[in-house]
Amino acid sequence: MRPTVAIKEPIQKIMQDLAKKNKPGLGPESLWAKVVEKRALKHTRIAGLKKGSLIINVDNSSWLYELNTRQEKILEELKRLSAESIKDIRFRLGRVD
Repeated sequence: MRPTVAIKEPIQKIMQDLAKKNKPGLGPESLWAKVVEKRALKHTRIAGLKKGSLIINVDNSSWLYELNTRQEKILEELKRLSAESIKDIRFRLGRVD
């Protein structure tokens, strides 16, 4: 078994548990999908939520720059939709598949 496969299942469970703590139907993935447009969704993936910081993997530097320029607006909308359980957002280059 590849290490990434062994890690994938526990991470999915954690993300599901986090989703239950937010409003019903508004887990991190749902929130992210509501806040950014579809073309950005294709280039991003939620990597985790740690101490109120949502960590987003971005597949290339162009999208990383684009999202960083809109970080404040995105964060404001995430806070509004998540009842402020998300306090920060960080973008980093990483895998999105």
